[in-house]
Amino acid sequence: MVRQLLKSRGLTQALIFVNSKLGAARLARSFERDGLKTQALHGDKSQDERLKALDSFKKGEVDLLVCTDVAARGIDVARISHVVNYDMPEDPEVYIHRIGRTARVGRKGVAW
Repeated sequence: MVRQLLKSRGLTQALIFVNSKLGAARLARSFERDGLKTQALHGDKSQDERLKALDSFKKGEVDLLVCTDVAARGIDVARISHVVNYDMPEDPEVYIHRIGRTARVGRKGVAW
């Protein structure tokens, strides 16, 4: 279902949130196999790897960033168009932080 939405809408600059590091890595690989430009961002990656993935995302070299809640706070990318909660967080406050990554600085955004 999510794959169809992502492909049919031609999304760029979208964050896909999952609840586990393993889930992030697996989903990112799956999206890559489907031809979507994707990176994973989670706590098992080194700081350098996380910065490189985020930089690729900011530059538009990567359309989808599949991430754990390591990205729910403190990431400020101006053009994030969509936030997808692939897995719902257990804590409602985390949900608020996740969806707050889109529609920044007066721009419009969508959270699913």
